[in-house]
Amino acid sequence: MIDPKAVCHAIMMVESNGQHNALGDEGRALGPFQFHPEAFWDWMLRPEPGCTWADWFYRAALRFVVSMYNRYPDIEAREIAVVFHQHCYVRRATEHDFIADDYATRFDAQFIGATHSGAAIK
Repeated sequence: MIDPKAVCHAIMMVESNGQHNALGDEGRALGPFQFHPEAFWDWMLRPEPGCTWADWFYRAALRFVVSMYNRYPDIEAREIAVVFHQHCYVRRATEHDFIADDYATRFDAQFIGATHSGAAIK
């Protein structure tokens, strides 16, 4: 399995360039992972004492990535990223998901950088 933290880091960089207070999608997406409210609700955990918003978003994203690996052990990191971008449902990506925009290409560039530099946000 590829390091889920490296996958999360690359997703965060594509979604918000690491900006913890980022807003997108006309105010529906929030934080470094650009969660929509309904997606965040599915993946959030109870915050620990002293937890920051950035930590909480990270834990939710990590939970999604690990769930994808647990459900689909042969899945590639870029497919997880594309599915995350398409509203965080645990499912396999379709061909349409990959061609809808250049998300997979942008993820690949960030993921290569994250795995080579050892970058992680936790």
